[in-house]
Amino acid sequence: MAGHNKFNNNCFRDAVTLVAAVALTSVYIGFAFFAIMGHVAYQRGVTVEAFQSSGYNLGFITYPEALGSLPLPQMWSALSFLTLITLGIDSLLPCFEIAITALSDQFPSLSRQRWVIILMVLVPCFLLGLLYMTQGGMYMLTLVDWYAFFPSIAVFGMLECIVVSWIYGTHRVEKVVNSMWGKTVPRVMTFSLKFISPGLLLIIFCYSLYSYRPPNYGDYIYPTWATGLGWMISFASILPLPVVFIWTVYKTEGHTVKEKLKNSMEPGTHWRLSSSFAVTSETAVDTRI
Repeated sequence: MAGHNKFNNNCFRDAVTLVAAVALTSVYIGFAFFAIMGHVAYQRGVTVEAFQSSGYNLGFITYPEALGSLPLPQMWSALSFLTLITLGIDSLLPCFEIAITALSDQFPSLSRQRWVIILMVLVPCFLLGLLYMTQGGMYMLTLVDWYAFFPSIAVFGMLECIVVSWIYGTHRVEKVVNSMWGKTVPRVMTFSLKFISPGLLLIIFCYSLYSYRPPNYGDYIYPTWATGLGWMISFASILPLPVVFIWTVYKTEGHTVKEKLKNSMEPGTHWRLSSSFAVTSETAVDTRI
């Protein structure tokens, strides 16, 4: 997404603003959500635990049922589902944009026909999405949701921190950021990028493995073959990383494995030229990563 910014965009401000907005929004929604649940529980003379649920049941069954007890229930229900729709759209757009941009960079000949790349991304997603509309769609959706981000999201986060801070180097990041908006990255952020963030993500990864339990939907326990399919879904996003890494090292120039490994971890010629600090023209630099 940052590839669409101007070269001198204040990326530090954007990062801090985005994180703060997400955190404050989560707190605000939590207060609003449980205030409504508590109000409905009080009206019905039951405890909040009576509405205990999670996942899609909480958003699409329990919460809409609670909204029916409020004044003007039609308005609150419409607003709630409108919020869910916009939330889904703005969550999907970055995913599609990443895939479309990656394909455009990988196949420059197709980048002029952007609509072709968009169809290449959207049509398979549309066909796979039809599975969720069948009678067993909720079971399939729960299975995919159970494993899609487990444990890949923590692994990706740790690898991003390691690659940016240790392999590419925070000194290079500081120089690039300084050339973009004329200021340096605060030391606390570089320290966090190198030590704190990877450490916290490692704790999250270990805890997710420790607290893992087989998937279930209500009283339905998934069979062994479904659990195996879920693990295949989980590793499908992680497997390309070592495959591409090994292939890149193999194709890199060098006489020994150690030399190939060292050269493969250096910035490419194109990026080295693009991030040259002598370049002052915004149009002369391709900042898309």
